[in-house]
Amino acid sequence: MIAPKVAATNPAPNAIVALPQGTISVTFDQDMVERIGDLFQNQQGLDAHF
Repeated sequence: MIAPKVAATNPAPNAIVALPQGTISVTFDQDMVERIGDLFQNQQGLDAHF
């Protein structure tokens, strides 16, 4: 299992944003929903990661 990496963020790093900023988004290089399912199916699962 390889740890996911951040592929993009919004706002971008070092961006100047008018407050209040209502939302942020983070895009990973792997589908996180599938990764969470893998953890539940894995015997060590959450114990190994949390």
